[in-house]
Amino acid sequence: MDIWRGLACLMIVILHSGHFAYQAAEDGPGAAPLILAILSRLSVGVPIFFVISGYCISATTESNASKRGWRSFFYRRFRRIYPPYWIVACLALLLTTGLSIIGQSDLFSSEYGYFPPPESLSLSQWIGNITLTETWRPHVFGGPELKILGIAWTLCYEEQFYFVCGLLLLLKPERFFSGAVFVSVGTLICTVLFQEQISGFFFDGRWLLFAIGILVYYFLNHNKSRATAIVIFLAMIVLTGLVRYWPPLAALGESSIARERKFELFVAALFGGILVALHPWDIAIAKSKVLQPLSICGQMCYSLYLIHWPISVLVSGWMYKSVTQTFWGTVLVSTPLSIALSLAAGWLFHIAIERRFLNSPVGPAAVTNKNQAKIELPTA
Repeated sequence: MDIWRGLACLMIVILHSGHFAYQAAEDGPGAAPLILAILSRLSVGVPIFFVISGYCISATTESNASKRGWRSFFYRRFRRIYPPYWIVACLALLLTTGLSIIGQSDLFSSEYGYFPPPESLSLSQWIGNITLTETWRPHVFGGPELKILGIAWTLCYEEQFYFVCGLLLLLKPERFFSGAVFVSVGTLICTVLFQEQISGFFFDGRWLLFAIGILVYYFLNHNKSRATAIVIFLAMIVLTGLVRYWPPLAALGESSIARERKFELFVAALFGGILVALHPWDIAIAKSKVLQPLSICGQMCYSLYLIHWPISVLVSGWMYKSVTQTFWGTVLVSTPLSIALSLAAGWLFHIAIERRFLNSPVGPAAVTNKNQAKIELPTA
């Protein structure tokens, strides 16, 4: 899982670091459309992360059900997620204020990345950002959505996923998987009927990505048939592919939100099938020296995910405005520089800050399959 989440996190870092390649592509070479097409597809790192999160939360939930209970579950999730996020959000606000003082506020106010100055946030927006409820808070009270960190929207979903899992653990710990199925069916109904009105809530369709991770965990760690799991995921891939790409069905729900959810579900189903299919080689893959850099990125993925956003916005924006606006200059200089600085800052933040909030193992083994290593929850 470290390797997979390292790969997913790097996808997002590259995607954000290379944003200004789109602006520079107007006068770019013939290869520009292909490069931009590849760059845009790196957004699949998000649904991949949600699947991984579903898998790992299933392990944590099951272990808490037998050892520590729902109070420990909520405390450990809070300790793991909020303090590092608050620290990076404060750093971003301080950086925004400092740049404003020296007359460089435009570096954090482009169409790509906007970091609001502290005084521009209303009370409701402060509450939404502090509690990671800003994606759905506007549906309930206060003004429009305004995030301190643009990437925090995924954390807002993760917190909802964790809350639902903790609630299932509180109500019926022995029926966690049945409860997850119930929530998934309800989400599917809500997605079909009310998608435009419920965007930002976990039941707007994105719970289904998380639920695929739960399904993978169930089959791999409860002695269920791998062949059955592969058939299920193949059916899901075909079905979601038809809904996404077959014209008669693709015409259903033509909004941008509907198209995005279809694509995310297709990616999640495909990734779930890959996880099940590759399961017999998990240990060999985890021990591969070639893949160790990805494993290291996976171990610090939360720090990298948090810290890369202000760095990518600042560095890529400054490079594009002040150094180079050519396509190759952006792709070969600005983007690699932003990625390298993000990796360095992510590692430093992981060592100095995040490791202080890592949870100790819940027990001797969080999974029941003898070939699986102990997995502690990743985030983001």
